[in-house]
Amino acid sequence: MKQVDTLLCDLPLCPDSQANAKLIQAVFKQCSDWSYRNIKKDDGDFYLFYFVTIVDLERIEREIIVFLESEYAASYLVDQLPIANLTTYQTYRKVVDAINHGQIILLAPNQTLAYGFTFDQAPKRSIMEPNTEMVIRGPRESFIEHIATNLGLLRQKLQTEKLKTIPYFLGEYTRTKVVIAYLEDICELSLIEEVKLRLSRIKIDSILESGYIEEWIEDNPFSPFPQMQNTERPDVVAALLLEGRVAIFVDGTPFVLLAPINLFGALASPEDYYERYLIATMVRWLRFIFAVVSLTLPSLYVAITTFHPDFLPIPLLISIAAARENTPLPAAVEAFFMEITFEALREAGVRLPKAIGQAVSIVGALVIGQAAVQAGIISAPMVIVVSITGIASFTIPRFNFAIALRMLRFPIILLSGALGIFGLILGILAILIHLCGLRSFGIPYMMPIAPFHFSGMKDTFIRAPRWAMMRRPEQTSKKNRFRQTSSGTPEARLPTGNHHE
Repeated sequence: MKQVDTLLCDLPLCPDSQANAKLIQAVFKQCSDWSYRNIKKDDGDFYLFYFVTIVDLERIEREIIVFLESEYAASYLVDQLPIANLTTYQTYRKVVDAINHGQIILLAPNQTLAYGFTFDQAPKRSIMEPNTEMVIRGPRESFIEHIATNLGLLRQKLQTEKLKTIPYFLGEYTRTKVVIAYLEDICELSLIEEVKLRLSRIKIDSILESGYIEEWIEDNPFSPFPQMQNTERPDVVAALLLEGRVAIFVDGTPFVLLAPINLFGALASPEDYYERYLIATMVRWLRFIFAVVSLTLPSLYVAITTFHPDFLPIPLLISIAAARENTPLPAAVEAFFMEITFEALREAGVRLPKAIGQAVSIVGALVIGQAAVQAGIISAPMVIVVSITGIASFTIPRFNFAIALRMLRFPIILLSGALGIFGLILGILAILIHLCGLRSFGIPYMMPIAPFHFSGMKDTFIRAPRWAMMRRPEQTSKKNRFRQTSSGTPEARLPTGNHHE
């Protein structure tokens, strides 16, 4: 037992390969899928250690065992193995971690180094279209659960030596590989150091998804609003790294974390930057309007019908009053009950198999709504209001931001039911005050509105043309502000002659 505990310390390997092998074997005792090979030579013993379930055994036999059994193999020639991705380790802890992460470890006689390499055969799915961030125009590839593949996809987008990656291993039992990625000459050093500091403070037994890390390192864990963006699209990660942000890759999940973010980034879609700026601006405004509708429409209906019916035109007021004449419940209770029912149907549609989930949620909403109206429990206008609110919430491109608005909808309904329009305004002011005080890695959540930065307004309520967005966002990149030179302006792009001559 003492030998095994000794391996958990950063003790260096000794020159005796047999002694090293005995200690490593003690660590992986009772691991049925772990194996080793011993090749005896005149100058000592070679040892190979690996998990049979995640390595290519045929390649080991064909490329490594044959070489080690040849007459040319010797301890001083081991670095001439026909392997491109050869890594060296000097401590027991690093050797054990490398084996746990799917590497093959080679111990050579008379050396204080262990050699690690990868013949990967771990099960992984192929690259597919994103499931959570669908676009009409744009790349059709998404990250998968394999971190090496994900980093490769990012390298294909950013083919520069300025893209830096820093690895970490988090989780006492999972030893999950976590990688920080950033662009060296764009990202602020203070942000990189802050991300490193927050990751180094994580002491937990397991990291199974990037959500584990998000809860540990966000600025305000009690806020309903997300302070980090998650995405499964390589193009989104590349675009935000070019703005001076930091990406956090986690092995075992296709979702990459990005920080810092702001409110307007949470409402932006990747397609905003692939369509022409007039179309992108129109769609973005539509998104903003329906985000407000998603948050306030049921509360506004409750406030007006309960306290302020004089706000409505007489014909509309008569129509609503006739529909609610036989309804026994107050408008606030109606709205609360219908919103909970709609959320339950939406959750059921997500959890059910895809073949029937969507049909059940839509049919269930129609059947329950129609039955409730016919039974006189719910008024028809309330069904219309809740339906419009549900459709509005689907226009928000980020799920974690959309669900925050859905959560806040309920307390605002209660405030409106108790205080009318005053309660609705009170709830909206409380949310705005909270947003103005919220930070994402020290960056104000409401930038560039609060505090105001004119240059940042080109990519908030509107999406300015590419040639007009010459500067990067000031809040994330101060040392490399310019995206392009003046040669990209419309004047510089005008034709210099008649090309039809």
